Amino acid sequence: MLRNVCVYMLLPLMWAGTGVLIAGCERASSPSQYETLIGRVLARDTETRELSISVRQRHPGEPVEQTVFCVVTDDSEVYINDMFSTLEALEVDDPIELVGRYDRDPQQERFVVSFAYVNRRLPPPALPDLPPPTTQATTQPQPEG
Repeated sequence: MLRNVCVYMLLPLMWAGTGVLIAGCERASSPSQYETLIGRVLARDTETRELSISVRQRHPGEPVEQTVFCVVTDDSEVYINDMFSTLEALEVDDPIELVGRYDRDPQQERFVVSFAYVNRRLPPPALPDLPPPTTQATTQPQPEG
C-alpha cells in the first residue's frame, strides 16, 4: 500500500522533470537576416524609391568602398535628426545608417531598407527676438503675515 502511494506521488514529479528536459532541448532560433550599413547617399530616385549608398568595408576581403543599391518600401522608416521624414528629404552626400536585409532573389542585388537614419549637421537656431531688458527692478509687495 505504501509502495503504491509513493509511486502515485512521484509520478507527477517525473512528468514535470521530463517536461523541463524537453523544453531545454529546443533548437536555437536561426540568426537574424537583418544587417546594418553605414555610408553616404550617392543618389536617390523618388519615383522608383531607390537609393545608391557608398558603404565602407563591412567584411574582410571586400573592397574598401562599395556601392550598395537599396530600395525603400512603404514600410520603411526614415528619420533625419531624430524626426520622422521621407525619402524625398534625403540629400546626396548625407551620412546614413541603414537597417535592413538583402533581397532573397539573387538576380536582384539590392538591400531592402527597414530603417534609415541621417544625422545632418545643421546650423544652430536663430536667437529669438526679445524685448530689451528694463533698467528698473520691479518688486512685488510682500503680503503681511
